[in-house]
Amino acid sequence: MKKRSAILRWSLLLLLLFGLTNYVITHLEQFKVIRQISFRVIGFMLLLHASTLIIAGFRYLTLVRSFDLQITFSAWFRIFIYTRFLNRFYPQGGSIYRAVALKSDYGFSISNYVTAFAAYSYLDRLFALVFTFLLVLLVEPSLKLLGVNVALLLSSILIAAIVPIFLFQHKTNSPLKSQGRISRSIHKFKDMLSELTKCMRKPYMLATFALTGLLSFSISLTMSWLCFRELGDPIQLSQISVLSYIKSTFNTIPLTPGNLGTTETAYGLLSAGMNTSPATAILVATINNICAITSVSAVCAMTLLLVKKKTHASE
Repeated sequence: MKKRSAILRWSLLLLLLFGLTNYVITHLEQFKVIRQISFRVIGFMLLLHASTLIIAGFRYLTLVRSFDLQITFSAWFRIFIYTRFLNRFYPQGGSIYRAVALKSDYGFSISNYVTAFAAYSYLDRLFALVFTFLLVLLVEPSLKLLGVNVALLLSSILIAAIVPIFLFQHKTNSPLKSQGRISRSIHKFKDMLSELTKCMRKPYMLATFALTGLLSFSISLTMSWLCFRELGDPIQLSQISVLSYIKSTFNTIPLTPGNLGTTETAYGLLSAGMNTSPATAILVATINNICAITSVSAVCAMTLLLVKKKTHASE
């Protein structure tokens, strides 16, 4: 199964890279606007990307502490940044490292880790979807994607993301009579869902998660807006928010090694669907990804140096 999954990821990567390369070659003149972006903007984006890592680490810590994990921010951030770095180059490798580290060093069970990870992913995507929907509704409610109203599309996705959770929870309140693998799987999902709903009933955690999510969302919009402006195509914030939501969703679900090619392809296709320049959007996605990889590598290296320095000082 793992071998088949790896083959599919690499095959998809090659297919996407072939499509992107072909598009760049046939639209080369449009990509020459890359010369317009300044090193000052790139440097500022690197700082913004680094700040989002700190914010994301704090968000995740706020959530896992609601599962009774006792850990300091410095210890958590070390595990968090190593995970982010590993996941950039080895999909799910970082997540496995984090699960093992939390279990061996802090007694945080694998079941609690899986539940916390599911809760984080679900709430992160849910709040990002809400912010994107509200921004589109306020800035450009008439925005269309391939002729479909984006606000209506986002509201439908939002309903689809929330309603089944409550329906399934209500259904699983009744005892299950059947036994076997399916029954055990449903029981496990029911327990996970129960922990998720308990987590969502904690006002402080939920408010902190929402506010830090809004801050991350704003920073992401700022970075993309700066790129589009520097490249001479200052598109609407509503359009940028849709692109940013897709980018962050792909970061959650790695489809190719390092997620190379996925964001760039999605940006190009969505921009074409919203009647904006696909070439500029592909460049913005590429610049964002390069800045993200550079910043997570730099922060990870700095963390390693600090840990090494602290270890030497304590000896």
